[in-house]
Amino acid sequence: MWKKRAIYGFYIVVIFGLLINLYIGVGLIGSLSGLIGGIILFLVTKKKMQYFV
Repeated sequence: MWKKRAIYGFYIVVIFGLLINLYIGVGLIGSLSGLIGGIILFLVTKKKMQYFV
């Protein structure tokens, strides 16, 4: 069984990575490409969140 806090933790890490990329000057397009993993995770787990503890 997976944990909901792990999913939410991943979202926090993705947002933190986005902010760091913007801060160091990677650019908007490069920074937004880091959100792809978070978007994929959201799409895969949105219908199955009731199974997470």
